[in-house]
Amino acid sequence: MDFIFILFIVLVGGGWLVGKLVGNVLFPDKKEDTFTFIDKSVHYHEHKNISIIDDTTKQKILELKETKTTN
Repeated sequence: MDFIFILFIVLVGGGWLVGKLVGNVLFPDKKEDTFTFIDKSVHYHEHKNISIIDDTTKQKILELKETKTTN
């Protein structure tokens, strides 16, 4: 009984392997058939600004803003 079970596994496994090999030889995978999906639905954009000014320049800018708002 064990012999029949082992023989069954060898025949089924071997048949699957031979079938897979013959299928790959007859119908090889082409590079055109493989799909590559590029998802462009998510767009990430970041603005980073660094502004370094001295105290006198900052004071002049604030004075200019005040004169524009009062006019």
